[in-house]
Amino acid sequence: SLLEQVGATNPLALATLAWAHHRAGEQDLAVETLGQLRSTNLERDVAFFVARIQESRGEKELAKAFYDAIEKSKGDFYHQARMRKE
Repeated sequence: SLLEQVGATNPLALATLAWAHHRAGEQDLAVETLGQLRSTNLERDVAFFVARIQESRGEKELAKAFYDAIEKSKGDFYHQARMRKE
């Protein structure tokens, strides 16, 4: 499977795959892929993808928790300008 090819333990790979499923309209696969994330200390960009997917599913409180964690954390954040616009 694609998940096995990209690395089932790599949070960035999992979030990217989940985002691809999300953008393709494959919400069940996006959620299933997100379920593979085991880390509670996600990079800011990974957390951003997770928040966006949760938000689109109507999980506003869960998405807000991810957005809040992004704001409080430090480090590189490629999508920072995009988050401020939305």
